[in-house]
Amino acid sequence: MAKKKTTKRKSVSTKNATKAPAKKAAPKTKPAKKVAKPAKRAKPAKPAKSSPPVDNSPSPMIAALEQQLLQQPDDAATWQVYADALQQRSDPRGDVIVLGERLRAGE
Repeated sequence: MAKKKTTKRKSVSTKNATKAPAKKAAPKTKPAKKVAKPAKRAKPAKPAKSSPPVDNSPSPMIAALEQQLLQQPDDAATWQVYADALQQRSDPRGDVIVLGERLRAGE
């Protein structure tokens, strides 16, 4: 059996060592509650953008086209002219007529 080697440890002397003053532990406190900020006031709503005003005054050309459409409702050329006249006056019915004619033509 082999002998175990033992090593002697040197002891460190603490006689001349200066001790640091012990720090006092701060008392444990609860974290501060967050204070709610006052709510910001809502900005007023912006008015919706509108299309240009529609000119509703009677036009002799539009009145004549309407009379012609009453007599010949299947005339595609008259519908196109009527739709163009309405679109020039910013009347949304012109756009509806154009879409209807495209659907009827199968586009």
